[in-house]
Amino acid sequence: MAALRARASDASVRVLPEQRDSIGVDAPCGYATWGEVEVIATGDTELDALAALAVAVGLDADGADPRAEIDHLDALLARQRAILTGVANALRGDPGPLASHSHHDLAERAAAVVAERNAAVADAARARAAYAIDLDGLRAEVRRADDERAAWRERVEAAERAAALADAAR
Repeated sequence: MAALRARASDASVRVLPEQRDSIGVDAPCGYATWGEVEVIATGDTELDALAALAVAVGLDADGADPRAEIDHLDALLARQRAILTGVANALRGDPGPLASHSHHDLAERAAAVVAERNAAVADAARARAAYAIDLDGLRAEVRRADDERAAWRERVEAAERAAALADAAR
């Protein structure tokens, strides 16, 4: 809405010949600026004047209140502006006080970040796979060592039993 107000004197409006008298435009070419359009507004705000202009030129053909649509679109633009600014700040970092980032290359920057992320995920998956293979090999070695230790324990116990029997027999 602020941008509309800032450019109101520069914006042109096409006025159909049959509507010129009803909205007070005396432009021979059928175009006028917002400043030239004389609108009999029901209220005293600029929004009311714009809504009355919309009614006068037939923009409310569906019977909806143009003010509600203008408010909705203004809120939508504010939300989208906040999202875009948030994305720019997330991709580039804090812009600092009284500064903002340009939005012209956000799509390319986002694609680059996604590509970097995908590469990092693939590297991590390869490292996990290599670690899993090494881990399986280590587990097998530990099992073999445990089996050998158990076998030696059995041999030692058998030797101790034989030594005890030999000592008992003497």
